Amino acid sequence: MVRKAKKIQKKTPSGRHVMKRGRKKPSKQICSSCGAKLHGVPKVRPSDMTKIPPSKRTPNRPYRGKLCSRCMRETLKKKVGQIINR
Repeated sequence: MVRKAKKIQKKTPSGRHVMKRGRKKPSKQICSSCGAKLHGVPKVRPSDMTKIPPSKRTPNRPYRGKLCSRCMRETLKKKVGQIINR
């Protein structure tokens, strides 16, 4: 049994209290560019992500779930600048 798992106290139908080990929530996802925490991305395990509706999984913008909004804006500005300067 993994020691890092969260302890949960449950009451059985017979009235006994039993300690069970639950699953910890994973850490918040971070931006791959600056390392800031991503807003709008839930803190759930990949297996539990299927239970969340698709509209709630990630923000509706380019690079969703990978870059924060600030880094996404900077990346798009660089790409547009490259296209214009050609």
